[in-house]
Amino acid sequence: MAFDFLFTLLVSCPRHCVSYNNMARNLCNLGDTSVSKQALQKAMTCKRFLLFIKIILKNILAKKLKENIDTSLWQHALFKRIVVQDSTVLKLPSGLFSIFSGVSNGVSQVANARVQFAFDLLNERVIYLSVDSYGCNDIKKARCLDVKGGDLILRDRGYFSRAEIVRMNKLKADFIYRYKHITCLDAVTGRPIVLLTMLRLNPNLDIMVRLIDEQGPVVRLVASAVNEELANRRRQKLKKEAKHKPGEACLALLSWSIFFTSVKQEQMNYKAVYQLYTLRWRVEILFKAMKSNLNFGKIHNICSNQFYFIVYAKLIFIILITQFIYLPARTIIKQHFNKEISIIKLTAFIGENPMNMIEIIDELLFYDNEPKEKLKALVRYCCYDKRTRRNYHQFAHDTILS
Repeated sequence: MAFDFLFTLLVSCPRHCVSYNNMARNLCNLGDTSVSKQALQKAMTCKRFLLFIKIILKNILAKKLKENIDTSLWQHALFKRIVVQDSTVLKLPSGLFSIFSGVSNGVSQVANARVQFAFDLLNERVIYLSVDSYGCNDIKKARCLDVKGGDLILRDRGYFSRAEIVRMNKLKADFIYRYKHITCLDAVTGRPIVLLTMLRLNPNLDIMVRLIDEQGPVVRLVASAVNEELANRRRQKLKKEAKHKPGEACLALLSWSIFFTSVKQEQMNYKAVYQLYTLRWRVEILFKAMKSNLNFGKIHNICSNQFYFIVYAKLIFIILITQFIYLPARTIIKQHFNKEISIIKLTAFIGENPMNMIEIIDELLFYDNEPKEKLKALVRYCCYDKRTRRNYHQFAHDTILS
């Protein structure tokens, strides 16, 4: 019976409003079970059901899909894994403020939750996720990532900390961070450097620096100038989002794209570092698919327990799509039709009719080297259009293997 509830929840979760009445109706339509919304609420709001959902999510994350994954493309890649860690914020009903406190002032208060994702770009799979209060920021969650030797970790400046740099160095993992405005010392002389002055003299910089103080870790700093239009957009965004008024030097540095990395200069020049970092956009695509096609950012006024199982169900839903459908379907479609499938289009196709997920998985499980109707439907409705601009897979292939 618990799996019937879970299945009903997964079918219902892409909706804007996931109500017990809708779930009870779906449970009746999907099988012979007839249950009232009150009985369903009583069964699903107990702690055991939430624990059941968490165990399902944990097991799905742990499952390794060795079959149907074409890893031969990456056998000459420089890294064993390329992991992107990022987070997105969900705006919640004010009734959840006591659990998911967000921003509060004398006039109003906003409840927010922060969803953390870590995504392995080489194997196209989620390797870590969590749902936390807004106050559990990126630096706190950085240490939760299971970093391994041979990894390349791509992170925004929000995850930057001295402790994380030291941890990754000890584990023999590489990293690329977006530049954070902190004290940098010359790696040889130990004297503080004025980065803005150096960049004005040399717009394309590639130097070794020691972070924060004389005992800080040594990293490589690479930078290159950007066009003034992009620099001005960055300044406008910073002024809009910053909690405090940014300084003149901080605004001036936005005329360059600057990164901290541990990757050696002989392994990768600035262009390669920049292109690899832009692969972080893959997680942003997932966030967009979740919010646009699974109504991830539209949570109605519910209790905390109901919020948790709805969000966990949505996370299970997106992982089923990315790891149990997207991966094998992409290989089959590429082989038979020479097309690339779009994760956003795929999520929209399944989100509009969640029963498609069951039928597609069924075709994949019993695939006999001949695509059936649902896989052909993915070719018609979920693949990239013909265009001169490269899609994600083409860009990733060229970047990782360059």
